[in-house]
Amino acid sequence: MQRSPTTLASQGGEDYPSGVQLIEAAFKESSLVSTDSESDLSLDTRLHRLVYDPFKAAIPLTTSLARPYLIAIKSLDECEDKDGVENFLQSAQRFFDENTYILLPILITSRVEQHIQPLLPVTGSGLWGQFL
Repeated sequence: MQRSPTTLASQGGEDYPSGVQLIEAAFKESSLVSTDSESDLSLDTRLHRLVYDPFKAAIPLTTSLARPYLIAIKSLDECEDKDGVENFLQSAQRFFDENTYILLPILITSRVEQHIQPLLPVTGSGLWGQFL
């Protein structure tokens, strides 16, 4: 899970041109792109600075999204970093709780796992889980 903020930001920059400059500015902070598990910044902080904050800041730069934007995460259960998975899901949920007006759905597919299932809300959030 340590590389997920960098990966999501890179892919988001390719698909969402209005946010490219904001994402590039975040990448210039070398501490944000560290893949070292001993990074000074938490997974939550890096997700917010590299993914959520640039997306949120880019919204006023455009009158409408040219196409819907969706983050898809496949086979979350295959990630061996259970604490990282929990931190990722909690970070995403916190973002949606604080930014109810932003449409940035995250679709997650996973087998039913005890450490994942309780963290995926059934409704009322930007997070959607599909258990296989």
